Amino acid sequence: MLASNTTWLDVDTYLKSSKLPAAILPVGSVEAHGPHLPLTVDSIIAEAIANEVGKRIKALVLPPLHFGQVWSLRKFPGTLWLENETLSRVVYEIGVALKEQGFKLFIVINGHVGNVGALKNALRKLMSEDFHVMLFNPDLIRNIASKYIESRFWHKTYFHAEEIETSLILYLKPETVKMEKAVADYPEIPFDLNYTFIPWEKLTENAIIGDPTKASAEKGKLIFENTVSKIVEIIEKEIEKLLAYEVV
Repeated sequence: MLASNTTWLDVDTYLKSSKLPAAILPVGSVEAHGPHLPLTVDSIIAEAIANEVGKRIKALVLPPLHFGQVWSLRKFPGTLWLENETLSRVVYEIGVALKEQGFKLFIVINGHVGNVGALKNALRKLMSEDFHVMLFNPDLIRNIASKYIESRFWHKTYFHAEEIETSLILYLKPETVKMEKAVADYPEIPFDLNYTFIPWEKLTENAIIGDPTKASAEKGKLIFENTVSKIVEIIEKEIEKLLAYEVV
């Protein structure tokens, strides 16, 4: 059930009929993703996953929150951001509104690594106020994608505008991809990358980390479908647990 084409009466019916009414919020970012991908890559991916998961578990899917916390790529034109405190507050207040209306589970599908800290803060606060929450981050996508991609990872954590994200956008929104501009970029990894904070304009001139040239829509489809299936599997187990223990 998509909020974008749902009335309040539909939501009211859902709240009264569901054993465990759930809402899903996709969260992304607006930031440079190389010369070949749109600024809203993370939002496109998070929204598509949320829509499909919502369909399968019969949840209300909220409009995407496009703006996230971005620090590393701020010098690249087009990149926009919220501060951690702002993002955390916005997500927390959305959760408060959902809880007040009778939702029992709040699921956040996060497409951007930089959002993790702010989202954890918001959701932990909601959890402490007896609202059950779940958070899915990009590391799940990376783990699943590792079975299908051909290129090597640049870093043990980061992946950005490379084969994974390019494959997903080729599958989800191919008209936005300029593959003729895709180039591989494996900059030298600074020895202190894991111990300090390095703006990415010092690492890459084109906002790519990895190799997007090996991307394909076929790989994107596999990554997307397997990610959705895994998330649904986890949520269904969580719902089963909550209902069994009468948490709701």
